[in-house]
Amino acid sequence: RYRDYVIRAFNDDKPWDRFIVEQLAGDELAGATHANAQGLANAKADACELLTATGFLRLAPDGSGSSPDDPIHARNAVITETIKIVSSSLLGLTTGCAECHDHRFDPIPQEDFYKMRAIFAPVFDTENWRMPNTRRAALLSADDQKKADEIEAKAREIDKQYIDEMMRVVGVIFERELEKIPADQRSFARETYNTPADKRTPEQKSFIEEKYPAINVQRGTLHLFLAKYDDGDALKKKYEELLAQTTEIRKGKPAPDYIRVATEDTKNVPKTQLFHRGDFTSPEGPALPPGEFEVLEAPDFAENDAQLPTTGRRLAYAKYLTSGRHPLVARVLVNRFWMQHFGRGIVATPGEFGARGAAPSHPELLDWLASDFMEHGWSLKRLHREVLTSRTWKQSSARRPEGEAIDRDNTLLWRMPVRRLEAEIVRDAMLAVSGNLNDRLLGSPVLVAVNDGGLFAVGGGKISDGAPELRRSVYVQQRRTQPVAMLQAFDAPQMEPNCERRLSSTVATQALELMNGDFALAQAKDFAKRIKSACGSTSDPAALAMAAWETAFGSAPSPTDSAALVNYLNTQREALADSAKEAKIPADDLALASLCQVIFETNHFLYVD
Repeated sequence: RYRDYVIRAFNDDKPWDRFIVEQLAGDELAGATHANAQGLANAKADACELLTATGFLRLAPDGSGSSPDDPIHARNAVITETIKIVSSSLLGLTTGCAECHDHRFDPIPQEDFYKMRAIFAPVFDTENWRMPNTRRAALLSADDQKKADEIEAKAREIDKQYIDEMMRVVGVIFERELEKIPADQRSFARETYNTPADKRTPEQKSFIEEKYPAINVQRGTLHLFLAKYDDGDALKKKYEELLAQTTEIRKGKPAPDYIRVATEDTKNVPKTQLFHRGDFTSPEGPALPPGEFEVLEAPDFAENDAQLPTTGRRLAYAKYLTSGRHPLVARVLVNRFWMQHFGRGIVATPGEFGARGAAPSHPELLDWLASDFMEHGWSLKRLHREVLTSRTWKQSSARRPEGEAIDRDNTLLWRMPVRRLEAEIVRDAMLAVSGNLNDRLLGSPVLVAVNDGGLFAVGGGKISDGAPELRRSVYVQQRRTQPVAMLQAFDAPQMEPNCERRLSSTVATQALELMNGDFALAQAKDFAKRIKSACGSTSDPAALAMAAWETAFGSAPSPTDSAALVNYLNTQREALADSAKEAKIPADDLALASLCQVIFETNHFLYVD
């Protein structure tokens, strides 16, 4: 749901100031708390979207629900990682070391780190912790909710029959066991039995637990007594049938969808103190107010907003970040957008604008882009148009001796940098060219599973035509513990806890993945089928090679490339003749599939130049 929210925001060109506020404080905009979030999400579409946006605050690694050895440490780690994600992605600062001591390089004292922690502490209350699976809201349409209520009412009728029948038998068994006690003690026994367990006197506890435990028959222990009676088996069977009925009835309930949300419990607003050397077991000093780093000259934030059902801390902070007065946010954002187009930001360290980061190559341009971005409504699509229509972006990637002599690293962008496609786009491009791409928007994630080789693959590697597994890679399930092998080979982002900048390597495993990987082989085979179908009955190597190249690149090959393609196709027809006989597949088909695979492996396919 959060992924779909982000995709819609990009497609609709949602202003980035609003986009940031919704993700940091969507629940506060909606007036939602932990108690009413689910009701609001189901009652109001706009509230549902705002709550979905807070999924941003749920992206940090959270091992608190996995029975960690040190649960308090696991809880504190979640809020620490959340602060790292917010500060690196929006402020372009690494703040982790300020958790334990004053920052060694940037003017960020330890106290400032905990003031920032106080902004997010009401969501991540370590003393009144909510496990990850409870920080969500179930979504049902009005019709589905009505149906679910009707089914639950029917199931509860059976539940009542079950409970009433059990209590009747409990009473019968108690009376039978009571008859075995001396007559002069039965009155005390009945009084003891009817007294709640937590209110019994020591004498009563001794009587019912030690002296006469057989009279202590309860609904939860009834099965222990049924075996003693002739009709016990029949009663047990009847109870099992009633339970089975309710289970079967409840299976008919519409399955809810869930959104992961970040909300506050207004009854418990935690106090934030500085931890001595970052040790969460050693808080010291007074409670700290919410705030940002003093060096950024942030205003004071109120600890509680009387106009909201929540503290309002995150909303106040988000509004300040997007007010136009913050010295970093707009610069950090446009630097990332620039990096997406040119492979390197104006500041080459997008997550580190501090002392340890790189100096901007074009500081005046960075300032102008940030100002222009804000002045034009924080519109990303407009910024893209500005960049894509610029002379800088339209340059050739060809090298020139005079440029190499002055700026070998191309820091000044005298030519367009050559960039390899990102991992997800490599996969998507292969699907598109093979004709297999399922272009359905939004919806459930594409699951990953272990394939026959013991590696994580989309759908476990078992994919049928038109299957959901053939959707764009943005829809592939993302789990830190389940990296997709094919994407990892091409430098998929390492979310630890987030990815400030992707790597772009050229290593042997990439070539091996394209040569031997199940996915690449399958797409090459389907690509060949597509070309063969488009070309009809012809077996002319020049026509087949031309069609394959034009399908992949949208243009005709150069004479040199065309000659190489035809030569390769003819060579493969001869080389694969024996293999074709064994597989009972025409050699032409194997050769064409091999050619299609080679096209996937070309720099022309893998790089943007």
